[in-house]
Amino acid sequence: MKQVPETKIKLTDVKELINKGYNLLGELREEADAPVAKAEFLTEEITTVYGEEAARKFYNPENFKREGSMPKVVLKTLFGEDGVQTIDGKKHHQRKNYFMDLMTPERMEDYRAILDQNLATELDQQHGTFELFDLSKRVLFNSICEWAGINLAQYDPKEIDKLASNQISMISGAITSPTNHLKGVKDRNESEGWAQSLIKEARKNPVPGKENLALYTFAQAEDLEGEGSYVKNPDIKVRTNLTFNLNYLI
Repeated sequence: MKQVPETKIKLTDVKELINKGYNLLGELREEADAPVAKAEFLTEEITTVYGEEAARKFYNPENFKREGSMPKVVLKTLFGEDGVQTIDGKKHHQRKNYFMDLMTPERMEDYRAILDQNLATELDQQHGTFELFDLSKRVLFNSICEWAGINLAQYDPKEIDKLASNQISMISGAITSPTNHLKGVKDRNESEGWAQSLIKEARKNPVPGKENLALYTFAQAEDLEGEGSYVKNPDIKVRTNLTFNLNYLI
């Protein structure tokens, strides 16, 4: 497109649009009736793109970089600071490969089988009216933990529900109301603390036969220098990566 169409965001609509989250981007394109649109949102300029050609341009490292591009509200909740989405070049690809190596067709089929079984079991226990969102939250969290090699048997139901709710809160608190955002930040911090404890335990007491599961993969991951610096210190919250993996899959 030689000229990108611009749309207007009224100040009176800001609160409503913030609550829309990512759906805001689609609405801007619809209003402009174009795959690319610009708008000024508060003090920032937004450019939203859509389509195969746009994706190619967007992911071309010569056109864009990740470092410094992500809004703080997203880093504090959805992605986490210093995550794989915030680095470029060889560091990005090396870190991303740990994730992608877990996403083989065989491992994804394992996850689907676990999810199907857990969902069927949960639905069989329901009678009359029930809350689908809460049920889905439990099933997804329990399933991804089982798939990742995380043993939830040591936690009581209330603890598991809180851990699952933290994962959801990190997503819902990314671009939303200030109250939900602050809750999302708090819940991410709690979830990262939990992930750190899992990483420490996995390094201290590795389980034979589970080396290729997500928990143990990230516990033994290394940086480009082969020193494992971004995981050997589990007190560096976001660099455990385990929280990210749970968040993506949920």
